[in-house]
Amino acid sequence: MSGARIVSLIMGLMAIVVGATYWGPTEWVRRPLPPNQTSIVVMVESIGPVWPVIFTVTGAALVVASLLGRYVVAAHVLGIFGWMFYGAAIIVGAVLSEPPAPIVTGLIAIGVAGIHFGMTRAHQEVGE
Repeated sequence: MSGARIVSLIMGLMAIVVGATYWGPTEWVRRPLPPNQTSIVVMVESIGPVWPVIFTVTGAALVVASLLGRYVVAAHVLGIFGWMFYGAAIIVGAVLSEPPAPIVTGLIAIGVAGIHFGMTRAHQEVGE
């Protein structure tokens, strides 16, 4: 297994762990918001279990693709969209909240999306 596939496998497992964490208690994933205030992340969650599904599905796709050695670039593209959507929701929601909320988790998520992009290039360069 190439180093690129090992990194992809680890990234997939990490996404599955994040998804599993989102299936857990609310206290595991967010701080309490002030009264009458909601975040974009919470608004998206009101649709259904969006975050755990996104992270679990994209992580599982990446794990399977890494183990099979096929469709790894496509799985990373899914990861780009999932992590970028999550990061953007955190940052936009934090900026719009009063008082402004921390954005570090959103920045980390966007960084992970960037790593996914870099991994698409790495897999293309090694011909996977």
